[in-house]
Amino acid sequence: MAEHSTDNFSHQVPAWLNDQFFEEILRKAENDPTIQVVPGCELRPATQGDHYGSVMFRTAVRYQSKRANGGEQEIHLIVKTQSTAEGYKKEVSKGGSLFSKEIYMYTEVLPAVVKVLGDVGEDFEVAR
Repeated sequence: MAEHSTDNFSHQVPAWLNDQFFEEILRKAENDPTIQVVPGCELRPATQGDHYGSVMFRTAVRYQSKRANGGEQEIHLIVKTQSTAEGYKKEVSKGGSLFSKEIYMYTEVLPAVVKVLGDVGEDFEVAR
């Protein structure tokens, strides 16, 4: 595991946060089983002050796909993880309810809000 330091905290990059993880996620998100990640994604901590009750990492993932005629593409991602360091962040995220609520908001509530806005003629686009 690599270690990064920012916000005066030391952040361990989880072992699962690797090229294979990003490849699986991209294949599901794009519904494209031919996606292959170009090895060597570099993770870096998010900007100072962005972490709040979690630990976030930024990366640019390069990948190829038969749908894109084998051409290389790049996507910039932010990955939010639960803190494993002792202290306030770990206590806040203990039990996972904070993350569960956030996932619910992004997967259920926000799409419903976008639909309601669309129904009244307001176009609203949300990053995925």
